[in-house]
Amino acid sequence: MRTLYAIRLIAKRWQEIVDGTPAFWKFVMPTLPPHVNEAAISRSASGPLAIMYGNKNGPVVSGYLDKPAAHLRKIVLGQGISCIPVLDLLGGNATNHRPVDLSDVSIPWKTGLFARLKVLKLRFDLDPKHKLTTTHLLDALWASPGLEHLGIDFLRVTIDYPASLPVITYPHLRYIDFDYCNDEFAGAILHQSEHCPAPTSPCTCHQSASRTNLPIFLNEYFGPLQYLFRTIYSRNGSSEITPGGAFERRSPADLLRVHISWWYCHTLHFLG
Repeated sequence: MRTLYAIRLIAKRWQEIVDGTPAFWKFVMPTLPPHVNEAAISRSASGPLAIMYGNKNGPVVSGYLDKPAAHLRKIVLGQGISCIPVLDLLGGNATNHRPVDLSDVSIPWKTGLFARLKVLKLRFDLDPKHKLTTTHLLDALWASPGLEHLGIDFLRVTIDYPASLPVITYPHLRYIDFDYCNDEFAGAILHQSEHCPAPTSPCTCHQSASRTNLPIFLNEYFGPLQYLFRTIYSRNGSSEITPGGAFERRSPADLLRVHISWWYCHTLHFLG
């Protein structure tokens, strides 16, 4: 950004070129002064725009989140931001987002909010008034067949059951993380899902759940992924008890790793 402003000082013509090129104005960041961020939003025009912000990193200016930005592609917000009008950010339509990463942020959820996501990471929803439900999440997942990374961590989630929703397929999914989530919630998502990466492509899954619910989780909810275990583990896989007392399976090329440990929860990882 400093380079852009330096170029603008060379000549009036250079200033016009820089200011009139949306591709140069891509980021809203906490390290930049408010007037610079406001200028970036204005000059981004039809170009992709990324907002990365948190109130521990700098001043939160509400205008960053309530101006039309029809070509916003990425939003990363966190660190205790209260309820934000994300729906207003794009005039009520956030389907142009590709990566969405919200931590300690509350948004008013609705079906149809997100689509065609590549990354969806949600952590620590602070405001119980704007409840995330399984319907909301399944709707976003169903509309994002190109999803590569899904991470859900410490969310207040209302478990409901949509009347009808087709099975969700993730041909490009490489990472799943349900950390300290309700087992039934994680199970509802997996039960509605069909995971089908190429066996030679790396994939990681992490699930934290209570010890008492482990058999239910593995036998009833994890079914859509079991074929991946069998396919890769059958290639001369091995098992061992690790020094920490955990049970671990892995394949020779580390394409598959299953790790179950007993502390406050169990943790399950796999690469496939």
